[in-house]
Amino acid sequence: MNRRRPLLPLLPLTLALVSCPAAGAEPPAGGAEPAPAVVHRGNVVAIFTSDVVIPEGTRRVGDVTCIGGTVRIDGTLTGEVVVIAGSLTVTGSVGGSAVGVLSDVAIEDGRVGGDLINILGDYRAEGARIGRQIVDWSFGGDLPGLGRILFWARFGGLLLTFVLLVLIVVVAPDRVARIADAAPARYASAFFVGLLAYVLLSVVFVLVTATLIGLPIALLAYFVFKWLGIAGVFLAIGRRLGRALGREMSALGAVLLVFAIWSALLLVPSAFGIAGLVVIALLRLGFLCLVDIPALGLVLLTRAGSRTSKHPPARTAPPPPPLPEPSPAARP
Repeated sequence: MNRRRPLLPLLPLTLALVSCPAAGAEPPAGGAEPAPAVVHRGNVVAIFTSDVVIPEGTRRVGDVTCIGGTVRIDGTLTGEVVVIAGSLTVTGSVGGSAVGVLSDVAIEDGRVGGDLINILGDYRAEGARIGRQIVDWSFGGDLPGLGRILFWARFGGLLLTFVLLVLIVVVAPDRVARIADAAPARYASAFFVGLLAYVLLSVVFVLVTATLIGLPIALLAYFVFKWLGIAGVFLAIGRRLGRALGREMSALGAVLLVFAIWSALLLVPSAFGIAGLVVIALLRLGFLCLVDIPALGLVLLTRAGSRTSKHPPARTAPPPPPLPEPSPAARP
């Protein structure tokens, strides 16, 4: 009995420790302090894999980069978030900047400690707290994410085509003019020649794929000669349109007029989603049959717009002037 007696003075201290809440334990129901957040460390990179979600009550120490996906931040992100070709929703807090490229960005009563940057996308920030400034580079697009991507990809392709057409018309105006002159009379035959050429080109491309140098050269030659023919067809159509408007247009102006009409036909349907893509596919099919194939045929029939013979035809001497009639006094 005497051996247990020294433990009695420790009994009040033991009861006091048991009655006190443990460190880190959940406070009572009536307490004002929330439970500490769950902390995760490290950057998050998602590229066409999965969506990124930071739940409420979670704290991510690092940055988030997502391409082709959805990011939702309901908790706290200490770093920056970058979303490309996707969507970003913030109801929590972002310590750094929030960047959206070709994406839909919605800051719903959330907080962004840095800049909110929108590039070629759409953003909503009603009731949001932005630490620095909003940089909006949404060049004309209230299109959905995929439609916006297709719009700007098509715009970039048309821009390159515009530069190529201008170079062709400036460098080889005579060749373009000869192809345009031959287009009305030889259009039907050019279609069948161009169709046969496409069949033969597919065989040639298969054969030259065995070499590393042959395929790029073949593709470059095909691309240049095809657009040389298209420039000639555009010139023929542009001249007719100009005359219908009462104007005689220059070669470059006629080509660019038709190119502007064609560009508008390709860009406008991008705003109508799936239906627009169907319209664009039909337009491209029509362009292939009505312009692309005959243009290649005209290049072959006119030998890339060269003269029909190597030597110009010999000039014949003009006939001598008629002899003057004798005057009445000189008549016998």
